[in-house]
Amino acid sequence: MRSSFISPDVRVWLENVECTDVLPDIFEEEIPLSIEKVRINGSNRSYNLSYRMDEKTLGAIMYKAFGRDNETLSKRYGSAGALYPVMPLLLVLKPNVISSLPMPGVYMFNPLSNSIYRIRKWTEKDLEKLKECIFIDGEEFVSSLVMAYAIDIRRAVTKYGKRGYRHALIEVGLMAQGFRESLREVKENLRDLCWSGFNDNALTYLVGLNVRLAPVVLLQWFGERGD
Repeated sequence: MRSSFISPDVRVWLENVECTDVLPDIFEEEIPLSIEKVRINGSNRSYNLSYRMDEKTLGAIMYKAFGRDNETLSKRYGSAGALYPVMPLLLVLKPNVISSLPMPGVYMFNPLSNSIYRIRKWTEKDLEKLKECIFIDGEEFVSSLVMAYAIDIRRAVTKYGKRGYRHALIEVGLMAQGFRESLREVKENLRDLCWSGFNDNALTYLVGLNVRLAPVVLLQWFGERGD
């Protein structure tokens, strides 16, 4: 879907700079590095919508991505002041897409008990509302599974003030990358896609949070890679 507020000239420029890097025009010297190139798996836009995930796979992914070390209680990603203000929410968009979570809805992983909380179950009407706030033109879901990252604003800013919000956004990026790596570590054919083009207020309400206290700032689709 193309954005309607971008002018044709700007769109042409964007197409020219896609998949390029910001590099200096002026530099003192270019030093070659000895590198063995490998396959780097980036974002994926095609998913197998009939994929079903078993409980063991879900547990391994959640623990690797968001679990705590038995001794230090640290997580895979850094957090300023060890506050961990970002809440990773698992959104299940179809019945029985995960063997142990038969109902569509909002779930949250507890890294201390290694269990899953069901926060809210969704009806068909709720899922239609969800489509409306994620896709302006009524598209189908990219995948049947998606992570939503919400920031506990009070926890983020109490110690560091406004800078704490910056810390929280950095943490969201670290979590999304850690989740991507965890997917591939558990099963090679699992992929992800980060997504920010949604209605913040509507989506936060649908997952059961207050947009002023804990807004959702990023979605991350995931599942089995499609053909």
